[in-house]
Parts: sequence; C-alpha cells; structure tokens
Amino acid sequence: MTDTMTAAAPSLSAIGRVLPEHYYSSEILSQALWHAWESSPEGGSPQEHARYERIRRSAGVRGRHLALPLEAYAGLQSFAASNAAWTQAASDLGTDAVVAALAKAGLVPRDVDHVFFNTVTGIASPSIDVKVINRLGLRTDVKRTPIFGLGCVGGAAGTARAADYLRAFPDHVALLLSVLNALMGCGRSLYQVAHDGLLPKCFQHTNRFGVPGFAIPFYLAHPRLIRLERSQMLDVEGGTHNEFTRIMQHETGHAIQHGYQLQRRRAWQHLFGKSSQRYPDYYRPNPASKRYVQHLRLWYAQSHPDEDFAETFAVWLRSSRGEWRRRYAGWPALKKLEYVDELMDEIADTRPIVATRKRMEPIATITKTLAQHYAERKAKYSEVLPDNTMHMLYNEGHRDWIAL
Repeated sequence: MTDTMTAAAPSLSAIGRVLPEHYYSSEILSQALWHAWESSPEGGSPQEHARYERIRRSAGVRGRHLALPLEAYAGLQSFAASNAAWTQAASDLGTDAVVAALAKAGLVPRDVDHVFFNTVTGIASPSIDVKVINRLGLRTDVKRTPIFGLGCVGGAAGTARAADYLRAFPDHVALLLSVLNALMGCGRSLYQVAHDGLLPKCFQHTNRFGVPGFAIPFYLAHPRLIRLERSQMLDVEGGTHNEFTRIMQHETGHAIQHGYQLQRRRAWQHLFGKSSQRYPDYYRPNPASKRYVQHLRLWYAQSHPDEDFAETFAVWLRSSRGEWRRRYAGWPALKKLEYVDELMDEIADTRPIVATRKRMEPIATITKTLAQHYAERKAKYSEVLPDNTMHMLYNEGHRDWIAL
C-alpha cells in the first residue's frame, strides 16, 4: 500500500489595488484627444468627430485615472521619455499596491518568499519588481519571476504560476504584482519621426496601395479575428507586439517614399533600383547577400526596390546610427543606410509632395465574405511554384522560391 500526500490548495490572502491619482472624466479626455488629433497634420473632419463621439459614448467609460497630469503627456516626445515616466509611475504604484496587500494579509515584506511580476506597458531591466523589492526591504534570498508580453492575460498567467509554486512550497508566501500603466503605444515612435513632415495615416484594410499611408490587416482588429486568421492560415503576420511594430516601421518607409516621391531621385534609383519595376509573383532570395539589410522575415528586401527601401528605412528607424553602422560594417547595404540617414535629414523640415487623405477601398465598402477571402488566400498559397516546390526556404538542401 502506498501512502499519498495531497498539498493544501493555495489560498488568496489579500488583494491590494492602487489607481493613479490624476482622474479625468471621459468628456475631458475626449476633448483633449480630439484637440491633439485636430491640430495634427492629419486633422479630423466633422464627420470623423461625430463618429468619434459616438464610439466614446457607446463605450460607457465614465473616466480614467492617469499616471501624469493630462497636460504632461504632450511633453513625452520620445520613447525614452515615455518609458522613463512609465518606470517611475510603475515603481511608485507597484510599491503602494504591495504595501496595501501585505497590510490586509497581516504580513510584512520579509515574509514574502517569491515575487511574480507582470506587465506589458513598459520596459525596464531589471524589471519593476526589483525596484519594489529594494524599496520595501524584502529578503535578499527572495525569488523572482518577471512575466512580460502576455497582454491582458498576463495577470491570469501570473496567478496560475504563483499557484503552481505554492503547490510545490505550501508553507511559502507568493506575491503577484501586476502593473498595467499605458503611457506608451507601439505607434507613438512613428509619429515622432514624422514631426512636422509626413504623418503616416493608419487604417484597417486588406491590402497596401501606393499612397502616403498604410493599411493595418483587418484580422489584427480583434482577438477573435486573430484566432480565425491562425486557424485558417496557420500563422498571423503581425500577431505579436514585436512583429507588428516591425511591420509598421517597414510600412512607414513606403508612406514616406510615396509622400515625398523619393523613387524619382537618381541617387535613390542608383541604390535601390527602379520603383516602376513590376512586382514579381515570386522571388528567390540569397540569404548570404550583404547588399540588403535584414528586418522582416524571408529576406524581404530582396523582393523589389520599394521593399528594399522600406526595409532599409525600418532598420534606420529602429536602430541608432551607431548600432546600424556596427551591424552592417563592411556590407554594401551600409551605403543604403547612410543615404537614408542623409535623406531623412534633408526632408525633415519639408512638406510632402503628395498628402492625399483618400482612403483606398475602405473596409466598410468591401462586400467579400470571410469565407471568400480565405478561400482565395488558400488557393494562392497552395499553388505550385515555378520549380515545383512549395514556399519553403530550404527543402532537401536547395533554395526555393518565396511567394509574395
């Protein structure tokens, strides 16, 4: 006969909740946001304002707590400034929340054995839990599990991991700290690049067009559509924060190229080729080539001159001058990066040549059903490619074609 021992189920002793001190009604926030949009180069029409107000009223949100005074947000003109403000606010609020939870549970900081920390709205290394640990004087042998990138499910995942830990160590005390303080967004840096020049216009769409703006795939508009895309196509392009940011950086390159008609310049054509070149149905990249930068997957810069420029721009935008110089030292692609660097300085204070606000086939006018859309996409990507192989990069040791 074998004895079995069942550990007691973990229990929740207390919850500490802290909100930022600056509270604003939905009406005040709505007016501030609309004013910022209206005063931007993109502007906003009366029809868009009416639609904006309908969405705000339908949301049913009475107000929001902000980490900073409302007027302070206009001063956050860079990723570094936003992240620094987030780090300070997250540390302060996180400390107050832990103090409140421990007090309700009748515990002191040194009672804590393991800290689980979750966030998705800022970046800190070491993470915010280290700052809280040092402020409150937790033990030097306290264990840490930072959790990042899970979005809204992060709190639930953190609770599950803490419960797993307590099942293994039933006599220990686990603390879960979740800080979600949205001072930043992945699109903000794109607007800072534009400054007083071209402001890329984002809109939901199914494809891209040669206008000074870019489209966001419709399936990224809602988690259910993301799940549908994955179930139908086995992959979700832009489905992670990092990949989505990379795609936006790439597409901003297209917007700036067409807005300023850069493809007409002789130097541009000398480095990247003719923009008028027909887009191929397939391309065959050389993974060893040093003539092109590497940003998106599948050596995408090699597919067309426009994509070569957009990829080069994205690397320039994503990295500091020192970083891309070191990364591409000795590569012919470095000349392209240096050209983009000079070009952006030249056009920084000039207005774009093309500044149309026209939306190409907005999604509200599309009558195609999801079933038709996915049937067409599956038919396209199931075609046999020119060398009778599917679009795998490597298959039995030889390089294959990639479908666009």
